Amino acid sequence: MLDWNGWEASAVELVARIAPWFAPLPTAWLVYERTMRHLSWPQWVAIAAGVTLELLGVAILATALRLYEYNRTKRKNDPAAPLWIALLLVALYLITAELLTVVLDTVPQAAVLAPALFPVLSVAAFGLLALRSDHYRRLEAIDQDKAEARAKREQAKQARKRIDQTPEQTPKQPARFVCLLCGRSFDSQAALNGHGNKHREERHDVGKIVP
Repeated sequence: MLDWNGWEASAVELVARIAPWFAPLPTAWLVYERTMRHLSWPQWVAIAAGVTLELLGVAILATALRLYEYNRTKRKNDPAAPLWIALLLVALYLITAELLTVVLDTVPQAAVLAPALFPVLSVAAFGLLALRSDHYRRLEAIDQDKAEARAKREQAKQARKRIDQTPEQTPKQPARFVCLLCGRSFDSQAALNGHGNKHREERHDVGKIVP
């Protein structure tokens, strides 16, 4: 039996993934049409302008969302990402798109100033590249710090394991010197020798002939 709920969920998921990529197409067309009509640009240049503007807009918005998510979930000791730069690039994209699509139709005289927007877009594009490169270096540094912290924890764990596995050393008992004749023990050889002298004297006394 066909699972309609599962099929519907899969279809919605597919549409949610694909639809955002079609959203910039109308704006790209508007930029293409306005630059052809008001700026008298060649067709291939107008196409490049529309495609470039929308691809740049997608990249800028995606980067801004990524930096926002990073700042929201980062650890306290991790450096913050410069989200304000990404938001500034978003503003530049929106202003440029509005000027090239709406303002050129409502204020045709603005066509004289419209070409000045594209050097601004070039600056925004290079700024985006620098911003993303800086963020990648930041993430690499964080990953390296985490790896070093894991290595230190592992070293400490291994050290504790070696300590736990080492048998406890029982304190050595001081050496005892035992007399073989009477079984008394002494702390030093000198004491044992003195005791032995007493045994020799006793044997000597026993061997004397009393008159």
